[in-house]
Amino acid sequence: SPKSDHADAAATIGLDPPCALPVDSLSRVLRERRSLTSYDSSPISVHQLGQLLGHACGLTGELVMADRRLPLRAYPSPGALYAVDAYVIPSRVEGLPEGVFRYDPERHVLVRIHDRRIDPVSFSLPDVRMVVEGIAAFIALSISLPRATRKYGDESYRILVAEAGCIAENLILVAHALELRAGPFTGVFDGLVDQAIGVEEEEARFVVGGLAGLRGG
Repeated sequence: SPKSDHADAAATIGLDPPCALPVDSLSRVLRERRSLTSYDSSPISVHQLGQLLGHACGLTGELVMADRRLPLRAYPSPGALYAVDAYVIPSRVEGLPEGVFRYDPERHVLVRIHDRRIDPVSFSLPDVRMVVEGIAAFIALSISLPRATRKYGDESYRILVAEAGCIAENLILVAHALELRAGPFTGVFDGLVDQAIGVEEEEARFVVGGLAGLRGG
């Protein structure tokens, strides 16, 4: 587990297993997907959040190699290193206590990093804060370079950013299939996001965010 799973804040929140998505969801969301400029400040449930995370970046199967079983996820990862972590910073998620959480795909749980309330508007750039004000959750994707450099060396940053991009697109498409809305977001002070998710003293860094919520006017 990442070092930021501090022992004094290690409470976990179990999530419902992902349910089947509508069979026409992919074709529909590819046609209808649009980036939003506002969210309507409505809450989402922890169940909806769990469905979003489970489908977008959870486990989808396993690869058996000799005596080893390798869990597989919903997105490609070079060398199956899975060196991108998803952190949830909730604004309006019913059933979720205050704090910041890391999604653990193998257990399909949220691991609480700390119990401080973080407003995503506080780390957003001033000219785009109006986009963030009505969201239900900010999903921060952070890359862990040490998990990749031993195999990919200087190429690690580039390939992990690409991996994070795959996860971000999954979040967008799955959110639309679930009748939620999501969009990519990079209009932040990166260092403040790193502080919020507890990786500022590690060899990890935030690279892209996902806004999740319901459509605004």
